[in-house]
Amino acid sequence: MALALGDFSVAINLDPDLVEAWYNRGTTFTHIRRFESAIADFTEAIRLKPDFALAYCNRGLANMELGRYDEALVDYVVAIDRDPKLSYCYFNRGSLYLDPRRVPEGDQRSHRSAGRDGTTTRSP
Repeated sequence: MALALGDFSVAINLDPDLVEAWYNRGTTFTHIRRFESAIADFTEAIRLKPDFALAYCNRGLANMELGRYDEALVDYVVAIDRDPKLSYCYFNRGSLYLDPRRVPEGDQRSHRSAGRDGTTTRSP
């Protein structure tokens, strides 16, 4: 993992706009459980490519691991909005919904839809 992190970091230093390097380094940070670093890299990938659904989904996973369930839920909703066929995000969101201590039922309904900027809108 250290070699991968090193190479992704070199790629980022050489080309800070290389979305894939930010995303791949974030994924590597997730594998070694450095979730804050992963979130920072996924956030940069999203800044560079706002429709990058998989980056939202993986940032959601990192947020979930840190107990930031509301942020994770928003990330999953936005990811699904951008790519409705991203089954992995439905799985992660469903896992989040399984535990009502994480996301109470009323909050689940309020996070069903999200705007393109990641803000949620409440269902009637």
